[in-house]
Amino acid sequence: MRRRNIRLGIAVIAAVVVTCVVVWTVRNARALRSAESLVAELRAAGLPTRFGDLRPRQPVPPEENAAPLYQAAHALYQAVAAPGEAFASIAERPPRITAEDRRLLPAYDDALALVHRAARLRACDYQLEFEDGLSMRVPHLLQSIQLASTLSARALARAEDGRVEDAIEDVRAIFGMSRALRGEPLLVSQLVREKLNERALLVLEAVLPRAPSAGDALRRAEADTMAGALAMGLRGEIVSLLSLTDGEVLARYRAETGVPPEFRPGFLALPGYRANAVACARLLRRLMSATGEWAEVLSEAEAIEREARGLGMLESWITSCTGKVSSFARIESMHRLARLAALFLDQRRASGSYPESIEAVAGARDLFDPLTGGPFALRREEGWLVLHSRYPGPRVAPHPMLGLDLPPENWVVEWRLPAGK
Repeated sequence: MRRRNIRLGIAVIAAVVVTCVVVWTVRNARALRSAESLVAELRAAGLPTRFGDLRPRQPVPPEENAAPLYQAAHALYQAVAAPGEAFASIAERPPRITAEDRRLLPAYDDALALVHRAARLRACDYQLEFEDGLSMRVPHLLQSIQLASTLSARALARAEDGRVEDAIEDVRAIFGMSRALRGEPLLVSQLVREKLNERALLVLEAVLPRAPSAGDALRRAEADTMAGALAMGLRGEIVSLLSLTDGEVLARYRAETGVPPEFRPGFLALPGYRANAVACARLLRRLMSATGEWAEVLSEAEAIEREARGLGMLESWITSCTGKVSSFARIESMHRLARLAALFLDQRRASGSYPESIEAVAGARDLFDPLTGGPFALRREEGWLVLHSRYPGPRVAPHPMLGLDLPPENWVVEWRLPAGK
C-alpha cells in the first residue's frame, strides 16, 4: 500500500509539473507571437522596433552639427568654479537673480557665446549609443539644463539693466537648445525640452513688459513648440518595452549592471511580464497615433490609462507616459499665454491701460487653451493682472526610469503682468 501511495504521489507531481510546463510553453508562445505581430505592424508603419533603429537615418555634416559646439560650451561652463546653488533662484516664480549670480555671469561669457553659435545651426546629433538600450548614457541632457539656467540668469540681468534686445537673444538661444533635441526619439529628451521651454518662458514673462513691442520681442525669440514631442518620445518607449520580450536583449541585460531592480531579467523572462510588455507597447502606439488638439489627446490618454489597469508593474509605465500629455500641453498653454500677454502689453502701450477682458483684445479670441480646448481666464491680484488656464492640474505619476515630473504644488499655468497703467 505504501509503495502504491508513493507511486501515486510521484505520478501526481509529474502531472502537475507537465501541466505547468505546458501552460508555461503555451503562454510564452502566445506572448512571443503577440510581440512578433506588433513588431511586424511597427515595421510596416516605418517605426523603430530595436534600439539600433532609433539612430538618425541621415548623418549630419560636421559643419552643420551643433552638438560639438554645445559640448565645448559645457566644457567651458565646468571650468568656472561656481557654488552649487548658483542661479537656483531662476526657477522661482517670478524668476530672480542674486548679487552673487550677477558677479558670476561674466565668467560664463565664452561658454554662452558658443551656445549662441550652436543655436543658429538647425541640426544636432550627439552620436548617442542607442544600442546600449536602457543603460545608454545621455550626459548632454543635464548639460543643456545647466547651460539654459545660466542663459536665463544672464537674460534676466540684461533685461533689468535695460538691455532688452540682448536678453531676447539669450532667450532665443534657450529655445534653440530645445530645438536641438527635437529629433531625439527618447522621452527623457522631450522632457528636457519641456524644461528648457519653461525656463525660457519664465524669463520672457519678466522681459516682455520691458520691450518696446512685446509682440516683436516674442517673434524675435523664435519660441519652440512641443508639437510632435509626445510621438517622438514614445518611439523610444515602445522600443524599450519591446526589448523586454527579446531574449538576446535580456541576455545582455543579465551581463550588465545598472538595470533597475524592477526590470531584473529573471522576472522579465516570465510569460506574463512579456505579455504585459507587449500590451503596454500596443497602448503606447495608440497614444502615439492620437490626433486632434491637446485636449482631445488628453481624453485619449485617460482612456488608455483605464485600459492599462491590471498590467501589474508595467501599468505605471503607461500612466507615466500618459501623464506627459498634460505636461507637454502645459508648455503649449504657456506659449499661447505668452502670445496673449504680448497682445495685452502692446494694447496697454497703445491705449494707456489694459483691456478689461480677454474678449476685448483684438486677436485674442482665437487663442484657446490647449489644456481645456476653451478660453483662458483673467483675474486681478494686488500688483498683478494674471492670465491663466482653467485646467486644475494632473495627478503626477513618476516614470520608472525618469524623475523629471513637476510636483503638484508647482503645477502653474499662468502669466503675470504688472498691474496699473
